[in-house]
Amino acid sequence: MSDFLQSNLEITISEFFEKYVDGKTVTFYKIEVYDNFSKETWILEKRYSEIALLHKTISKLYPNIPPMPGKTLFKIKDRDQLEKRKKQLETFLRECSNRKDIVSNETFKGFLEIDKHSPDMAYNPPTIIYENNELPLGVRDCVYFEEASILFLVCCDMNITSRVDAYITNANLRSMNDVLKHMPFKDKSKNNEINEDLKNNNSLWENKADQHISVGAVFAYKVIEDKRGNSYYFDKLWAKSFPEQTGVVNFNKNELVLQVGLDSGTIIFYKTSAESKYSAFDEIINYKPHTNRVMGLAYDDQQRYIYSCSTDKKFMVTEFNCISNISEVIQSNFGYTALIHDKKNERLFLTNEGGALSVFLTKFFPPTLATVIQTHTTNCIRGLDIEYHKQYIFTGTNKGDISVLDLGQPGKEKLIKEISYFGGNLEIRILRYNPDNHEIYSGDQKGKITVWSLKTGQSIYAWQAHKGAITQMRYDRKKKHLLSVGKDKKIIYWQIPDSWISESMKKFEEDSMREINANRAASRLQKAKNKDDDSSDDSLDGWDIRP
Repeated sequence: MSDFLQSNLEITISEFFEKYVDGKTVTFYKIEVYDNFSKETWILEKRYSEIALLHKTISKLYPNIPPMPGKTLFKIKDRDQLEKRKKQLETFLRECSNRKDIVSNETFKGFLEIDKHSPDMAYNPPTIIYENNELPLGVRDCVYFEEASILFLVCCDMNITSRVDAYITNANLRSMNDVLKHMPFKDKSKNNEINEDLKNNNSLWENKADQHISVGAVFAYKVIEDKRGNSYYFDKLWAKSFPEQTGVVNFNKNELVLQVGLDSGTIIFYKTSAESKYSAFDEIINYKPHTNRVMGLAYDDQQRYIYSCSTDKKFMVTEFNCISNISEVIQSNFGYTALIHDKKNERLFLTNEGGALSVFLTKFFPPTLATVIQTHTTNCIRGLDIEYHKQYIFTGTNKGDISVLDLGQPGKEKLIKEISYFGGNLEIRILRYNPDNHEIYSGDQKGKITVWSLKTGQSIYAWQAHKGAITQMRYDRKKKHLLSVGKDKKIIYWQIPDSWISESMKKFEEDSMREINANRAASRLQKAKNKDDDSSDDSLDGWDIRP
């Protein structure tokens, strides 16, 4: 619970009473709201059903929603039972009012009529500055080549039935093509028939020459910013389809190499050039180091090694100049879920399905395991981000656990430790850190973005960003733009406010925090004084305790 909001709203349900509504007797609760910020008091009359609807609405958006009394089969008439329900509803509203993320919600504000009675208690929501909903497939990962303003996306068909149909069709096509290759005569009519069927099934974005039905794809877009710098538009450079699901993507700007990892365990490299304006990509590597989905991928252009990890529980290193030379670095007890390559300090960070972070040193071949840090949870880590300047790692699990790990000084990896953890009931897919506001943005399986304060460990704002899982995000510190992509086939740029609350409210909270800290300090001094007094009273100095 944030200390800031403990003194912001004070909510009391003073009584319950009955009214006639549409010919029926209905119980209402008298809710008194006092705002310490505006010094205003107002009274609301609400039915149980209205409070229950509020609970249902905010439960879809926020983690760890305070409980409220359940609905009964028959109307409660006993006054003792009504009094008990009144206290439970009051507790629910009070706990909600102590949550900054909930108080900032439009539904909650409307329920308490905050804008009407305390208009200065304002929150600054993020705004959409660009939205692209023209993708034919859902997005699973993306990477941005900033120097050329190019966004690469790996996408997949998110409909499982459609994927199964495509797999069956592709298997049949491969079988038919194999038969045609070995036919002793040169009748190409059947082959022409197959090609015609493919052309009819292919979408407008696909290459008509592709001998498969698309399941995954890579898209390259030139991102063009308008002159005012507050909007974008996308120019598609090219698209490449695959007969299987694509999973992860990475880009090496030094050698202009795009790396794509597939769910089959295959890794493909594409080479581009500035001369082609990045519109032409040639396949230079295609190999299969894993037996299952590739979850992390990095290319070290100095040592010429390819690092990859997978849900097959293996961490592999491959020589770029000799793809057949594949080495298994280690096999984990759990599948790997993410990988970050710290080139400057020659380290790799890998997370797994068991809540652990492994650190490998890349100075030698193969990479050596420096340490394994088990976070406070054994849940599957999906979100991973790093702050290179202050040397922090952030992890987020599919159960909503967020951990902050202090990396310390490079070369002292055994001293890495988890220094903080918090979170809520969220299925986190991706994490991004904003060092300017000391905030973490988490994107989850249900399409919500939640803002977490590192000062309090509490969520301070949340909004429904996508209609499906958010699979990747990127934060631009200079422009304060947050890019989010998801399974709903959307690319969205958000303008993040400088502060989630108004300046006057921010000053009020800072003053409140100073008062809280002063009270805490005074309380500690008083406890220390009482302890000294007690020790003086209990001293045995001067007592002769010999028998």
